[in-house]
Amino acid sequence: MAPTQNVTTDSAVTVNPGGLVDLDLIYNTSDGDKVTGLTFQAYYDSSLLTPDGGDEGKGWTKNTAISDPAIYEVTVANDTSNSDGDASTDKYVQVSYFNLIANWPSVSLPATLGELSFQS
Repeated sequence: MAPTQNVTTDSAVTVNPGGLVDLDLIYNTSDGDKVTGLTFQAYYDSSLLTPDGGDEGKGWTKNTAISDPAIYEVTVANDTSNSDGDASTDKYVQVSYFNLIANWPSVSLPATLGELSFQS
């Protein structure tokens, strides 16, 4: 079986209308090895949530201890092809890290990647 990369949150989420939703995202690999990077999407219903703060207002605040990616990008996009298979979500925040020397992340695993924040 091939090694896997996993992004999880460490807590249950409670959403109150008009409130902030902050998710600390934890990264790990099934074999504990460093990799060349990661791209993941967090899908959401834009009628209920809006990315808030973070990188250029896109809702992502990077863990500054992870300082080694050659490429780091955050985008917000429409889910026009229903990529997650959930018709109730229509947008996603995509976070990408890429490191040419396959030593990502530069911190011990599991590691907190950062915080994803939404306004409800």
